[in-house]
Amino acid sequence: MPTRKPRTNITLDDDVNEVFQRLAELLNTPKATLMADFLQSMKPHAQEIIEAIELVEKNKSPSLVFAKMFAKAQLQMGESLNDVMQSVGDKND
Repeated sequence: MPTRKPRTNITLDDDVNEVFQRLAELLNTPKATLMADFLQSMKPHAQEIIEAIELVEKNKSPSLVFAKMFAKAQLQMGESLNDVMQSVGDKND
């Protein structure tokens, strides 16, 4: 059944394509699914960037927004690394 979700065509540099292709292979996931999931996970960060830009446009300081972004990014990086390491460990069992 066709999806009603919007589609977007993108052109990737070879090195970017290779990274996502290799990761998709290692995770046994289609590259398009991996990239869609990656973009979905970046949505909160994009929303925070929008908020920061809007503050700058209103001549207000975005420093609190950036501090929150940095803290969340650090937490997500740790969680993602933990998930990947657990996935690799599960495959080796």
